[in-house]
Amino acid sequence: MERVNRLRIEHAKIFGFGKWVDHSIDFSKASGICIYGENESGKSTIQRFILFMLFGLPPKQRNFYRPKTSGRMGGRLTVNDTEYGKYTIERLDEVRNGAAVCYLPDGEKKDEEWLRERLHGMTLETYQAIFSFSATDLNDIKSMKEEELGEVILGIGLSGSSKIYQLEKRLDQRLAGLFKRYGTKPIINQQLETLELRFKELQQSKSKEASYLEKQDKKSELQTEITQLHESISFSKSELSKLERHIGALPLIYEYRQYLSAIQSEKIDRSFPEKGIERLQSLKQALLPMQSELHLLKENEAMYRRKLEDLQTQSPAGTIISQAEAVYSLKAQWQDDNQQLKKLVAMIEKVTIQIETELGRLNIGLEKEDLENLSFPFHIEKTWQEIKKQYEQLTFEQGKLKEEEHQLKQERNYLLNQIGMHEDGLLTDETYQDLDSLLKKHNEFHLLEKLKEEKDQERKSWSKRRKKKQEKSKQILYIFSLLAVISFIGTFLTDISQLMLAACLFALVGIGQFLWSYYSVKEMDKIFTEGNSLSNPSSSSVEERNRAEQLIQMHSKHQKEIAQLEEKLSNNNMNSLAWKEKEKALKEKEMRMNESIHTQYINYPFLRNLELIYWPELYHALKNVLHMERERKQQMKEIEEVKHRMSQISDNINEFFAEVNWTLSANMEESFKRIEAFLLKQDQSNRQMQQYEELLSESKEKEHQLRQKMTGYEQERDVLFSVAKVDSEEAFYHKSRMLDEQEGNEIALEKVKLQLENMLAVADLEYYVDNKLGELDLKEKKQHSMYKLDQLERELNNKREQLARVQAEIEAMESSSQYSDTLHQFEMETEKLHQLSKDWAVLKVAKEVLADTKRDYREKYLSMVIERTAFYFQHLTGGNYTKIFAPSEDKPFIVEAEDGIRYTINELSQGTVDQLYISLRLAISEAMSDVHQLPFIMDDAFVHFDSIRAQRMVEIMESISDRQQVLLFTCKNEVLKSCEKLYSISLNN
Repeated sequence: MERVNRLRIEHAKIFGFGKWVDHSIDFSKASGICIYGENESGKSTIQRFILFMLFGLPPKQRNFYRPKTSGRMGGRLTVNDTEYGKYTIERLDEVRNGAAVCYLPDGEKKDEEWLRERLHGMTLETYQAIFSFSATDLNDIKSMKEEELGEVILGIGLSGSSKIYQLEKRLDQRLAGLFKRYGTKPIINQQLETLELRFKELQQSKSKEASYLEKQDKKSELQTEITQLHESISFSKSELSKLERHIGALPLIYEYRQYLSAIQSEKIDRSFPEKGIERLQSLKQALLPMQSELHLLKENEAMYRRKLEDLQTQSPAGTIISQAEAVYSLKAQWQDDNQQLKKLVAMIEKVTIQIETELGRLNIGLEKEDLENLSFPFHIEKTWQEIKKQYEQLTFEQGKLKEEEHQLKQERNYLLNQIGMHEDGLLTDETYQDLDSLLKKHNEFHLLEKLKEEKDQERKSWSKRRKKKQEKSKQILYIFSLLAVISFIGTFLTDISQLMLAACLFALVGIGQFLWSYYSVKEMDKIFTEGNSLSNPSSSSVEERNRAEQLIQMHSKHQKEIAQLEEKLSNNNMNSLAWKEKEKALKEKEMRMNESIHTQYINYPFLRNLELIYWPELYHALKNVLHMERERKQQMKEIEEVKHRMSQISDNINEFFAEVNWTLSANMEESFKRIEAFLLKQDQSNRQMQQYEELLSESKEKEHQLRQKMTGYEQERDVLFSVAKVDSEEAFYHKSRMLDEQEGNEIALEKVKLQLENMLAVADLEYYVDNKLGELDLKEKKQHSMYKLDQLERELNNKREQLARVQAEIEAMESSSQYSDTLHQFEMETEKLHQLSKDWAVLKVAKEVLADTKRDYREKYLSMVIERTAFYFQHLTGGNYTKIFAPSEDKPFIVEAEDGIRYTINELSQGTVDQLYISLRLAISEAMSDVHQLPFIMDDAFVHFDSIRAQRMVEIMESISDRQQVLLFTCKNEVLKSCEKLYSISLNN
């Protein structure tokens, strides 16, 4: 069994829908809710909004509910699903064309299709037919028959509307329009008549078919012979054209034979390199510049050797150069150290000034000498920040606590003043009792006045009946008097004594009924004339009553206000107690913070000179000062190291100058310049020697590469001679000329052959070259071909004349096209009949399936619905009616009272009929909600109920609300009072 999906509406947020703009309604307080609102208060609009959020609306209906005072049309509906929990449905007219978006608890978004699945395919029409009805639907039950009830149950159960009934009607209409057993107008009947007529016409045309077929056979035979003749003529023409081309190609054939003979007579060895002459010339041109370049390289090598030997004799000892280089390498270090020394001195001066400036700016009693013993642990910054944070939080909470105390005092004073004001407006007990007695007297008077009005109506009605009764009594008296006279006259005419007795009897009866009627009228007049004295209340008494009502209402209002204010005063007292607890906790927190501050004062006495909120900033400032002091000490150490390095470099220079016998200089820069000039001179000499060595080596390398390159060209030349099978340059050129002549003959032969191939087939060309046919032989063959072609064309013309005669005879027979048209029309009408029969069979099967479905569905649910209807109806009527019988073809609904007497629905009061209809709708809803349970909506559905039955209806609604949400919309104050046990929502402003 499919799981039941229970859906409850929790909350509605209306962005804009009809008169409602930015309005919220909470449905989560209870499962049974009574929504009260006067006429035009927007109840129907809220119902339509719920349906719009669940099922959507077409654009035209959405335009009807578009708000006048807002640009947004739509809203949100929060529902509780047994499977998915709470999720929100959102629809906006201007977004997604009114399609729904569902927001699930886990943040996932679903679309309109998912919502339809959650509603199990429920549509708006289905929902309104099962789970919603109003007071306007109550009159439908009086005219409902058995078949109609079955249709309602079937339609609601299957589709939620009357579409099943309409579908069956359409099937009947379409079946009747297709075929009737004895009909003439249906389509299939007319088609049968048309088909019979076409069959008779076809039989008449069929007798002419035999002669027509013989002519067709003759025509096919002639067409075959003419086709064969065309093929023969085409072949003969092709042979004739070929002979003509052969005759025209004879000069080219002779030329072809000459070139072929010349080629075959000369036998030359064809081995020769490709483009041999060009390649040989290219090799000769490449070798000449190489030979000249080789001679120039040898002369340059001799010059480089002489200059290299001169430079080597002038070079000094290598040890002196090494010492000079080692000393000069110290120049960069000396310059860096000198620059660093100046920089360090400037930095120390700058840092010292910064430290003194920063300590003066802080002004907390610290001197530069105190920095040597000052240090901060790693956690001190966080400690000071926490103390500052605690101090700020404590200050904020103290201010907030004072403000809260002030608000509580103001609220208490205000509540006490309001209670005093409302207590001044209360009535005394004695005054309240007097006013209550006055209202009761006026209510009794109005009751008596109502009774008097009813008696006046009865008196007026009696006045009309009295006249009719008196006239009727007189008429009876006249009739019986006439009968008495007639009987009396008959006694004298017939001597029958019984007629005299009859005459007396008629007279007595007529007079008796007249007297009885007269006295009864008088008695009734006495009854209606008595008790007419009822004094009307004076205008002053009416004003007193109105004033008494106003005073009592004001008294009740003051009592309610006092109760609400006392409740608020009690809440104020509770809040005051809570405030005192907060104050106590805040003082404890302040004491703990003061202990932490005292500890810091002990460790860092200079903090006493600074406000607490600036401690974190002081930490960063002092940390920066300590960092600068450490930098200053480090820079002093670096100055000593730099001076020591510079002293060592000066000693090395003095030792070198003494070894080379140079005069010492007091200036270190001049000493380094002299060493630099010595090294530059030696470096220049070394570079010249190295340059000549490189030039000499480069020249030898070029000479070697040049010789290798020349060897390659010479080898390539020898290869050309070897391929041509010659041993000299002259023989190479002679063989090239012989090969060129033979190639010319071959090209000419190919040219002629190409021309012949365009004129003749390859096989024909080989045939004429080998057999050497003359011009006379070819012309003789041409004459024979022309004669044969002429014979074939004559035979073709003869066959064409025969075919024309047969074709004319066939066309004469086909000119009317009677048989083919008749046959075509008969086949078309037959196909049309088959298609119509198929359509009729499909509709017939559909109707039978629909009938079986309706019958099974009614048998399954009708008894269940009637049984549940009787249960609810019995409860609503307090057991006055115990059974219900479904309507039949000729009878409406029948109910059976507890005494066994049965009544038709027309014999029941309007309130009882309404109760029966509501019971029926509840039963249908219960029977049809096996798969899902949606909220049940009723709109003023029991306005005709008395207070007792309304209370019973509320009890039923409470029992239904245990398993299904119930929403009751009403504009009647009496209905609202009956629904005290339900949660109420008022829509009135």
